Amino acid sequence: MKDETEIVLDVRSITKTFGPTRALVNVSLTVRAGEVHALLGANGAGKSTLIKTLAGVYVPDSGSIRVGSEEVHLTDPLQARARGIAVIHQQLSVISSLTVAENFLIRSYSAKQSFVRNSAEASEHARRALDALGSTTRPSDMVSALTFGERQMLEIAIAISSQARVVIMDEPTSGLTAKEQGSLFAAIRQLVAAGVGIIYVSHKMNEVYEIADRITVLRNGSNAAEFSEAPWDRKRIVSSIIGETASEALVGDSDLVRVTGSEPVILEVKNLVTDRVAGVDFEVRRGEILGVYGVVGSGGPQLAEAVVGARSYTGSIRVNGAPAPRSVLNARRAHILFVPSDHRTRGAVAGQSIQENVLLGRGQWRRTAWRTVSADLHQRVEAATNRLGVRRHSLSQPISQLSGGNQQKAVFARATFDPPTLLVLEDPTQGVDVGAKRDMLNEIERQRAAGAAILMLSSEVSEFSTADRVLVLRDGLVVGELRRPHISEQEILQLSAD
Repeated sequence: MKDETEIVLDVRSITKTFGPTRALVNVSLTVRAGEVHALLGANGAGKSTLIKTLAGVYVPDSGSIRVGSEEVHLTDPLQARARGIAVIHQQLSVISSLTVAENFLIRSYSAKQSFVRNSAEASEHARRALDALGSTTRPSDMVSALTFGERQMLEIAIAISSQARVVIMDEPTSGLTAKEQGSLFAAIRQLVAAGVGIIYVSHKMNEVYEIADRITVLRNGSNAAEFSEAPWDRKRIVSSIIGETASEALVGDSDLVRVTGSEPVILEVKNLVTDRVAGVDFEVRRGEILGVYGVVGSGGPQLAEAVVGARSYTGSIRVNGAPAPRSVLNARRAHILFVPSDHRTRGAVAGQSIQENVLLGRGQWRRTAWRTVSADLHQRVEAATNRLGVRRHSLSQPISQLSGGNQQKAVFARATFDPPTLLVLEDPTQGVDVGAKRDMLNEIERQRAAGAAILMLSSEVSEFSTADRVLVLRDGLVVGELRRPHISEQEILQLSAD
């Protein structure tokens, strides 16, 4: 990208505070026409605050924002859209009770951009935009009937078709299949060719290295580093994110003591049938990490929910030789713990503090006076959150004030607070930075070494760096199994695609 290319977004010395918290301190960023500018940083580094400032959700305390040659003062999201800034948030804004075409129409009306004027135009506009992304979703489809990945593609289609000058994508491939990700990257390249500037936020480093033209790293609310061109110095980028010398290796395989066939079976699943799962058999032994890989729609979440008592099923699930509990509460009492991928709706309780979230569901905590806790229990919560690297001011802080990645780590701390017999993880490191991913995978290994049986379902191959075995799930069936040391990304993806 040449320096003389038109700057479509110029952010200068933006500062934003929330009480005593300095979320952004003199942050600057430029985006040029026809470039993908990746914005990276650890959870809590200030990325979400900057995105919300550019989206008009937050008003900065100081600094300036220019779109093209014009300085803008954004006080609400409608102003940002009208100025040509489109944002695709992690929390999707499409309206479930409307059709796909109606979502196009209402977004156009609310932004006062008039890229469509009536239902017929909205349907045609939606069809063209979705076809360009390779989506099979129809304009007449109800959004409530779409999968998460399909809703994500709809959100992207609306944003990129709204004649925006700058499109901000916050973790856009979360929940997408490999095919959908390929379609998204093709659409990004079309936007770039048309002169649109892209701010691309992701914790998936490989896709950043593939798609980005420049990279800016934030750390502790300030600019930490900028990298201007490939080939990328990957170690320097990761080190600038986490603030220490680091490689992208998360856990060293050479030092792991692997489970043997002589360990007792903790989890035994036979002929499991539930929604999207069509008859699955496997077992997990004490001190074993069993990975289950599957793309969106393969049945992984449904399998996890059946094991932890959150979904009805036929077949057999036994834990320590006894029938598995059929409710989440009874599963927890049996030390069967679950970390869901969607911490916002199924993990964290937004109205409670960090400490209350970590202690959620513990009988001793429920019997005490609400919001009071013994000094010993408080210290254990502090140790658990420190071990996972939860960035916070205090344990009494509302969990909703944390970044998404730190909320996920707090949910993980709850699941590992007491030693689990069986730990079920669903995309456990989704949306967390490379340093947090290292901490979480090390915690998984610590729990394995303490004797927990671990079932880890994921659509990210990198999460299986500590797995003893990996099952590949496709269309609700196990289509292959890999064992250490023959677990590789190539083999997993090959089995998934065959």
